[in-house]
Amino acid sequence: MNSVLVIGIGDETLGDDAIGPTVAQQLESYMPKEVSIKRLSGEALGLIAAWENASKAIVLDAVKTGASPGTIHRFEPLNSTPFPVSHAPSSHQFGIAEAVEMGRVLDRLPQTLVIFGVEAEGFERGDPMSPKVRAAVPILQRRVIEEIELGVKVNA
Repeated sequence: MNSVLVIGIGDETLGDDAIGPTVAQQLESYMPKEVSIKRLSGEALGLIAAWENASKAIVLDAVKTGASPGTIHRFEPLNSTPFPVSHAPSSHQFGIAEAVEMGRVLDRLPQTLVIFGVEAEGFERGDPMSPKVRAAVPILQRRVIEEIELGVKVNA
């Protein structure tokens, strides 16, 4: 269980909700075989099964917290920066916060969990990512690569 997993969550047809899967897909060419990349659309319930065998999971998703669009938030819900269920910033009904709490109850969490949420502007079906969220893509890519540092050589 020394694997790193990057999970991009979102629906690529819902405007800014595409940020997670877009960044995950672009990272695939940079990552060594020790790093797995997954893209999940829809509900975050699939997270529990996805991260089950990872020692470190990095989750990417669009969020709505009231910050400026394109702002990148970093949460470590297993450590110092909690991701409260009652204020879950997610576009999904069963969001990341609920998946973390369910994983905690079921004892099915990775050793390390980092969540990057990019502040979204809109989630309209058929819309492209907004310019501010699109501008966050290369920044988020760099931040994910920085997170993957312990003994894993990244081809960037």
